[in-house]
Amino acid sequence: MKKNVKKYTIIILSMIIILALVLGIVGLNANKFKLDISNTNITKDTYIQIMNQNISDVTKYFREKGINNTDSDFWNKEVEGKTAYEVLTDKTLDELKYITAVYQIAEEKGYIEKGSLENIWDRMEKENKSREKSIKEGKPVYGLSEFSIDTFLEYEMDTLQKSYCEALDNEGMNITDADREKYYNENKDKLFVKDDDISISYIKIDYEQQGLSDEQYQSYKDTLTQIYKNSGENNHLQDLVKDNSQLNNYFEHIDLKSSEIGAYSRVIPDILEYAYDLKPNEMTSVIDENGSLYLIECTDRVDYDYQPLDSVRDNINKTLREENYEKIVKERAEKLVVNVNVDNLYKFTKRNI
Repeated sequence: MKKNVKKYTIIILSMIIILALVLGIVGLNANKFKLDISNTNITKDTYIQIMNQNISDVTKYFREKGINNTDSDFWNKEVEGKTAYEVLTDKTLDELKYITAVYQIAEEKGYIEKGSLENIWDRMEKENKSREKSIKEGKPVYGLSEFSIDTFLEYEMDTLQKSYCEALDNEGMNITDADREKYYNENKDKLFVKDDDISISYIKIDYEQQGLSDEQYQSYKDTLTQIYKNSGENNHLQDLVKDNSQLNNYFEHIDLKSSEIGAYSRVIPDILEYAYDLKPNEMTSVIDENGSLYLIECTDRVDYDYQPLDSVRDNINKTLREENYEKIVKERAEKLVVNVNVDNLYKFTKRNI
């Protein structure tokens, strides 16, 4: 009897050990991360990094659909039949396909070695050590003193784009005269308007900042209104205020060339905005906005039309090459095949959010 008990005990223990091993193997396989995009291995660290970069976009999308991300069960909430963690997974895969396309094209062109995306973490660490050493030795370091993985990935992808776009024999890099002219005509009203040369006389009284009393404010406004009424072709603002000690301290005159408008638009944006449509010898009425009183006159203007096509040729070439490169990468990304157990990847994403 004791022998039978011993025999059954051994059998039961053996079954428990076998079951534990089977469950362990199943668990190991379930936890093992494996993602391949058209023969490019995506490491677990890279996946998690890109996933984390997309979390804010996904939470914003779900908030717009009326689901608050402060909900403890947020990642299980569904929109259009997909949970938040599934949407995050899909978005992460889309971005990884784009990144993979960038690196595969660069590998084919010989800009980087095969497997560079898989080894990006090692390269970042090597680059950071090199920069740290240079800093200690007092050597110049351009850009960041240390990369995070997202800034290093951005840095490498920008470099790869530049390498591709500078090789004019690459697909999409030969920009024709017709291409340039089409882009110029389609965008000249937005991008290639040339600012006029303009001369402006103006008075600006910042009554809120100066803390002027109601009586002072009204006095200034009445005086400016009278000056406006007295203005005309032969009565310019400068002449009308020269004998007015009250307004002389507020009077300014500037002569701006077209090339200077951009810089001055950061210094006196309000003045340039109000003067934008004034013709020569034309004056605004008294403007009371932004806690200030304004009276502005355009004393001269040289009208320009658009920047000539030849002067923006290089900018257009650069823009069109970058647009063509983007199109090529996206087309490649769409053709890439993701090899992964999707259910396992969904679970992996949910565990690692």
